[in-house]
Amino acid sequence: MNEPSKTRRPADRSDARPPPSDSRIQARLRNKALHYLGRYATTTHRLKQVLIRFAARKLETVPEDRLLPAIAITIEDCQRLGYVDDQQFALSKIRSGRAQGQSRAALTHKLMQSGIKSDLISELMSRPPSDTGRHDPHAIELAACIISARKKRIGPYSRNFPIELDERQKQLGKLARAGFSHEHARRVLSLESQQEAEDLLYEVTEAGEN
Repeated sequence: MNEPSKTRRPADRSDARPPPSDSRIQARLRNKALHYLGRYATTTHRLKQVLIRFAARKLETVPEDRLLPAIAITIEDCQRLGYVDDQQFALSKIRSGRAQGQSRAALTHKLMQSGIKSDLISELMSRPPSDTGRHDPHAIELAACIISARKKRIGPYSRNFPIELDERQKQLGKLARAGFSHEHARRVLSLESQQEAEDLLYEVTEAGEN
């Protein structure tokens, strides 16, 4: 009696496939980096993560001791060409964040999550908001707190004004969770009208730029 034929599983040939050449590795990493940077503004930290994930999928036969230096070279090339710049990325986020009413604490947290080093964040935070302005950290933070209150429709921007004591405590909590100090939050919530808030915003904005 003939024995039943056994189904043969195809051999896994991934290990037998030779890794690509150095020039091929570099070309694929460069193409991936440029494609990603063409769609997103990012940091060197995030770009490195993107390239590592790409390599795990598409360059799985390349040993780590060849892959990591190739990734480093790709990132250095992108930095040299100005395609990725941590300082400009952080400055852009700081300026847009302040305009949107984000506190220093909230901005610092977001930038650190993006891989920006804390010493660079501190240095950039200490710069004036414009090339010709003087830096007034108190005025900048107070302005951001007013903008945050406007966006959240709290304090002088509340629909129901004046604010009851229990509601005031809730609003203090909202500003605290947004990263603002008790001093700035109380100052904003003590304003008696939207016009007073807008006048103060104009005043502190001018103080930070003149």
